[in-house]
Amino acid sequence: YERTYTATDACGNASQSTQLIVLTDDVNPEFTSIPADYSSECDVDLVLEDATATDNCSGATISYSEETIGGDCDNEYTLVRTWTATDNCGNSSSASQTISVVDTTAPQITNACGLLDGEVVEVCCEDLSGSVTIPAACELMFVDNCDEDASASLVETCVGPNCPTETVDSWCDIFAPEALADGETCDNYTQHSMRLFNFSGSEFYNTEDGRVANNADGTQTYTMNVVSLDNANAGWEVTLNYAAGMDWDAWSTQPGYHSYKSDCGIGDHTTWLYSTMIDGSASGTGDYAGSELTLSHQPSNGYFGFQIGEGANNKNGNYGFSGWIYYQGTFEGQGVMGSGDVFGDLDCCLAYDISRDYTVSDCAGNDTSFGYTVSVTGEACNDADGGVIGNNGDDANSGLVTLKDLIVIESLMPNPTSDNSTLIFETGDDISVNISLMTMSGALVQDLFQGNVFANTPVTLEISTGNLDAGMYQVRVNSRDFVVTKKLLVTN
Repeated sequence: YERTYTATDACGNASQSTQLIVLTDDVNPEFTSIPADYSSECDVDLVLEDATATDNCSGATISYSEETIGGDCDNEYTLVRTWTATDNCGNSSSASQTISVVDTTAPQITNACGLLDGEVVEVCCEDLSGSVTIPAACELMFVDNCDEDASASLVETCVGPNCPTETVDSWCDIFAPEALADGETCDNYTQHSMRLFNFSGSEFYNTEDGRVANNADGTQTYTMNVVSLDNANAGWEVTLNYAAGMDWDAWSTQPGYHSYKSDCGIGDHTTWLYSTMIDGSASGTGDYAGSELTLSHQPSNGYFGFQIGEGANNKNGNYGFSGWIYYQGTFEGQGVMGSGDVFGDLDCCLAYDISRDYTVSDCAGNDTSFGYTVSVTGEACNDADGGVIGNNGDDANSGLVTLKDLIVIESLMPNPTSDNSTLIFETGDDISVNISLMTMSGALVQDLFQGNVFANTPVTLEISTGNLDAGMYQVRVNSRDFVVTKKLLVTN
């Protein structure tokens, strides 16, 4: 603006002078309060606070804007709030507040199928073959404070040597067939797992350890380490591969003739599984090291199958297996060939654990862990009456002794024979029996006797073998309900 000065004398003469004053405002407003920077959880509402400012000349008008800078997750970001103070002359200044929005809260599990963290769910065996029902994995329910897309991952880990694999559905342990109360198996032999007929080494062997792999394709692989009953330093590593098993209906209705073998008349053959050998081998161990045998199914026509079930081992009433084999190879540098048998008790109810470990995660990397264990106990389930399924305890064996004693072959001598052999047997009850001589493939050679016998009275029967071809035969004594057989070797 202008200032005008006028000078006037006494006579009224005057003169003027003008002063021009220019007022300027180049000072920016100053903020007197600005909201402080802070961090906030993603589920907390963000409150807009006020900023204040003053100006040296005039009031200041405050405007507001904000910018969101995204992070790796939708729920984690940086919010920048900017205030601008402007005076009447257009001078302005700015101030900002930075709010870091974070997610530090882990998801919360709301439903875990009624399970507690760390709980053990026990599973029992439903039958002697080791069938188990593994419960389906729990589908967890959960919530997260900010992330609607939180997810759960599951890692299942099987612990123990009996775990199923990609190629093996289940396992069984093999044991030498259990002897009955009198120390013999039901066919009147001492305990043994393998027998090789006409073999220049040991004839009888027992299983030290053995394993069955029930393969995913239905086949079975039997591996056994057997040791000679005559020489503890000699034995074989035996591997037998069998085709997928058939039930009795499928086995007995195949083309050709197919039957079962029951030396003791124990067990229900209609409940057994039957199979044929794909291939097999036996590698010598200890004193037999270097000897190698190739094994195949016997009889070659498949009349008898490799059989699995209660009483199928032809040694006792336990769950087990038996089958004939043909061997060919070298023993101590010499070529050998012949036939034999393998037997075993099976324990297919084996323990293992499945650990199920869950991790529930949100985008920010917050985790909640949960886990439980499915434990296959290796114990049989109780049946509807409270008893144990497949109990092979003392009660079962006491029944087997009674069954064995119903028909007892006391001797078949001489054996081997080239002319005649004498059979002596007796029965525990007054019963009617049939006695026949059969080939090892089950074909009838001749009927030897049919009639009634009295309890606890030895019966002697002469068997003529002079007109028979050399080889292995079986003498079969059977009543209406029970069968006992004894092998007879005929030589030239």
